[in-house]
Amino acid sequence: MASRSKDYNSAASYFQQLSTFYHNNDWARLEIPMLDMYAQCLKQLDRRLDFCRIGLQILAQTARRPGSLQHVSGVSRHEDSEELGHYLDDVLEASNALQRSISAPLQKQFGRILLHPYIRHFDDRDGFQMTLSLQNLMPVAFTAEEVRVKLVNVDNDQRSDIWLKTGDPDHLGPGTTDVDVQTTAMCSGWFELERIDVKSANVVFTFDTASPSSNALVATSNNDADFNHVQEANAFRVLVWPGESSLDVQLSLCPNIHLGKPRSLEMVIVSRRNEIDRATVALKSCTAGLRIHTADAELNEDNGTFRDKSQPGVLELGSMASDSDVRIRIPYGLESDLNDIKVRAEVRYSVGGREYTYTRNGEMRIQLPLNVNVQDCYQEDALVSHFQIGTASSIPARISYYRLPSTKSFHVAMSELEGDPVDVFARQPLSLLANIRRKMYGARSSQSPKTTDRTLMLQIRYACLDQEVMVAVEDVLSKALHASIFGTYRRLLLAAFARSLRSKLSMQDFETIALLREVQIEPYEYYDWDSILDGLDSESKAELTSWLQTWHKEHSSISLPEDINPRTTLELTVPVEIPTVPAVFTAWLDIQGYSTGDGEYRSAPADQPLLANLSILWSRYWDIDARHPDDEPLHITCEIDANPDVWLIGGQRKIHFSAKPAEETKIPIILLPQKSGHLFYPSVDIRAARSGKSEGDGKAVDEEVQCEVDYLSQSESILVVPNLSSVTVSLDGGAEVGVVDMRSRDGG
Repeated sequence: MASRSKDYNSAASYFQQLSTFYHNNDWARLEIPMLDMYAQCLKQLDRRLDFCRIGLQILAQTARRPGSLQHVSGVSRHEDSEELGHYLDDVLEASNALQRSISAPLQKQFGRILLHPYIRHFDDRDGFQMTLSLQNLMPVAFTAEEVRVKLVNVDNDQRSDIWLKTGDPDHLGPGTTDVDVQTTAMCSGWFELERIDVKSANVVFTFDTASPSSNALVATSNNDADFNHVQEANAFRVLVWPGESSLDVQLSLCPNIHLGKPRSLEMVIVSRRNEIDRATVALKSCTAGLRIHTADAELNEDNGTFRDKSQPGVLELGSMASDSDVRIRIPYGLESDLNDIKVRAEVRYSVGGREYTYTRNGEMRIQLPLNVNVQDCYQEDALVSHFQIGTASSIPARISYYRLPSTKSFHVAMSELEGDPVDVFARQPLSLLANIRRKMYGARSSQSPKTTDRTLMLQIRYACLDQEVMVAVEDVLSKALHASIFGTYRRLLLAAFARSLRSKLSMQDFETIALLREVQIEPYEYYDWDSILDGLDSESKAELTSWLQTWHKEHSSISLPEDINPRTTLELTVPVEIPTVPAVFTAWLDIQGYSTGDGEYRSAPADQPLLANLSILWSRYWDIDARHPDDEPLHITCEIDANPDVWLIGGQRKIHFSAKPAEETKIPIILLPQKSGHLFYPSVDIRAARSGKSEGDGKAVDEEVQCEVDYLSQSESILVVPNLSSVTVSLDGGAEVGVVDMRSRDGG
């Protein structure tokens, strides 16, 4: 009555209540007519949003019923399913007047949803495409202006997503339609389906695998097959990898490390087939405490130019020719000590008016592969530095070059590496000796060197064995793939094999490889190839499996080159500062009467006192700062110490005296050996002080002076023998065997 009297407001209210009542009681045959009349009232009232919502509900109710619209009966207006088909056109037309798009669950109007799980690279440009199959359950066709598919990565801590969409509108008729979706974005890894959007006019049919409501709506479907397909899509995985000719981005630590300067990352952008008009690099720290200083970024070579780097974390580059590369050095800082850092790089570039994106997640170990320890031994006119270069981990390293250059203030003499590179192991470091002298004429220079001149630079060129192994194996596998029909999978297979090989090699394996210069390649089954090949179609997987099995049989071992590959060469520069030492003491012990004159001693008898002189002199040769006068004396304390089971020392064990530079002081002592054999000389400890200023009570307090001691007799020894000239031993079988007579050296 209300509808016939054109009281559409009252009629709409009644039809809404009736449709709700029938829906709650599962009376679908009566619910649909009520919704139909309710929608007609809304259309007359020009309530477009409500009309679109109810119209989509009618289409969903009829589409999901068994037999679709063919089984709707009971009211004459609904005996022909085509009479409800007009709702789709009416809803799409009404939605154009809405300010916002209206969303509807995709699975209510569509049945089977299937995304074919294999990507297809473009032959002439970067990116890839996939095929999406949609089963339209509605009775009429419509035009989808855009179909979008969202993929999210599943094997990386940092979330990445890829949107694929259609290039042109698609005609979706009743039944199943295949739609090609494509993208200009690229990255590597496993992805899973998260969202599908089908947009027509201002209506978006959406399927979201992460939404619990979507799963609940699908679960109420009467079509179990459709539900199974959607459940399969929820766990759907897609393997994405860049094509052979598409742009490449590599992230690593800068191969040239200077410990006196900020550390840097190195990013290499390889254009390959792309004629790039411009590129924008966005760098993001994925590690707490990591700060990337893009404003200080530099180009290692002249292959590219910066357009702008003022925005934090963003670098804008100019054009790049095809088959060219750009190397960018980017300093970074750390708020705490870390062993590993993670960085995300996103490169947006333009080729021929089309925009592309490449995303790369890099994890780098920033702990230095080498440890350098130095011990200094000061002499009167030279400094002998002992360097020990070892590995910081259990992975051996190979050193091909080292050098400690002289400066304006210091002359350095160091042995050179001749012949083949030297292998360095965790328990076998490389030892180097350097003799350092000041550049001066005659006496000590009155001008002290600047701080920069006092710092020497130890340069080491080396390669880590794990990198040598990876590069050698990748080169062999890469050449084999280039020569085969599987070149398009090269970047995928190289990255997968490198990860698997690195995880399989133990520290003992690396030591064996370092000694033999050969890598043993296990059979195909030993490596985790299936985890990657599962992302390919069955035909490609079978062919690649057969090819890889043959490759493993033909390459049971791979030899490493004797010379270091330039791609694995690293350089480490270690600043070595020469400290200033106000006083360097030279001391030596001379035993009187037993010296042969050529630095050796005759044997001495046991239990006989030995007269010795301890000589001491000091120099300001290494007082680089020259803060005190040359002739200023020092107050010296000398203490002689020895093991009482070896030596008894007669005389003063602790002596105090004053002396000027180059003034020799001799201290007589008596040594009494306590046993026979080669006995090392007693040790000497020397401390120095200078006269200080008087304090408030008028007493002067000595100021301790830093000093070094060059004890020339540190490793010298003297042979002490028993004081016997002859020993008579009886060997007569009738008598008792033993010592019969002993005579001392003095005739007693």
